[in-house]
Amino acid sequence: MSVNPAADQSTASVFDGLPELLRDLRHELLPRVPWRAAALWGVGLGATFVIRGVYDIFNPTTDWALRSGWSTMSGLAICFCAGFHSAWRRKDFGYGGAVLMLAILIAFVVAIFGGVASVLVISTFHKLDLSRQLYWALDVPLQAMVLLGGSVGAVGAAIALGITRLRARTVLQS
Repeated sequence: MSVNPAADQSTASVFDGLPELLRDLRHELLPRVPWRAAALWGVGLGATFVIRGVYDIFNPTTDWALRSGWSTMSGLAICFCAGFHSAWRRKDFGYGGAVLMLAILIAFVVAIFGGVASVLVISTFHKLDLSRQLYWALDVPLQAMVLLGGSVGAVGAAIALGITRLRARTVLQS
């Protein structure tokens, strides 16, 4: 028995519910996440960043407008198609948005690891300013991906949902 009776009482900790939270996440939330639907779109979107980085290493330029325009448009097209396809398949706008956001997160990871790996592989065969190239490989604009890509993908999901509802309405009327 200690002199301080308050120290003898067990107090609730902030971390007491952590094992239950992790169990619930593992058993209830993760199976509902559309990993399979988002994986292909995410790898494709991440590959656009890696391809652009490799192309910039082998063919440096001073006129970035055309190159930036093409890579941005291809990324936005992938986001549009991801939102459109997933909303079309499930006929659910929320599912299209979930697949799109997960695809953007997968693309971010693919772009980071793929960019660093490609710079390291290229540096074994060609003389590079490794620190500069690694800096540019790690410069992946997640905020722009979420804001621009998410907006364009939401438009794609909305168009897909509108078309499916319009088709269902015309089929019911005829």
